[in-house]
Amino acid sequence: MKRNTSKTLLSLSIPEDWRIEIDRRAESLNLTRATYATLILAKWWSDGKPPVTQPDKLMQLAKK
Repeated sequence: MKRNTSKTLLSLSIPEDWRIEIDRRAESLNLTRATYATLILAKWWSDGKPPVTQPDKLMQLAKK
């Protein structure tokens, strides 16, 4: 299966304590903040895109 290589810039606001933790982990791996955040989303994707809230879960169940 061919992987989609097109990319979109995603801008978001997060709590400061989240940013601090992302920066801490990214720095320990010699990654940028954006790269580390992308890895978080890649993990969610590879885990099968599980719902992140109860309403999200209900919407996904309704689609089945």
